[in-house]
Amino acid sequence: MTSRKILAFALHRSFREAAAQVEKVKKFHRLKGKIVENEELEEKFGRKIERALKGEKPNLELERYRYSEVYRRLLETEPGETITYGKLAREAGMHVRQVVWALKFNPFPILIPCHRVVARNGIGGYTPLGTSFKVFLLEMEKDL
Repeated sequence: MTSRKILAFALHRSFREAAAQVEKVKKFHRLKGKIVENEELEEKFGRKIERALKGEKPNLELERYRYSEVYRRLLETEPGETITYGKLAREAGMHVRQVVWALKFNPFPILIPCHRVVARNGIGGYTPLGTSFKVFLLEMEKDL
């Protein structure tokens, strides 16, 4: 019997871009599965994202992912709170480059709040929808 678990999702402006990102996430984490576009799943994740932005911790099986320590630590951050790449690396017991790779290939953007990771001297970058979206998410969390 095959598992029907969702192993990753992506936020992008088009299905093609989202599918390409999920392919990269699959390769990085050595995941198997097919990529699907499904309105019911999109709605389900939309509700999960809304709850996560308000502080509800998602129930995710992180042990299957590379650098899961980064994802676990990020789930401890509260909405509107930020952490630097360096501090996150120290707390996860990793090199900062590993943290950057983990964030770049985050299997559950927003649910695992990589938008809360900032550079020591500014906002830092953000995948998938750019720095302005990162700022939008952080400002929205502060207003909730």
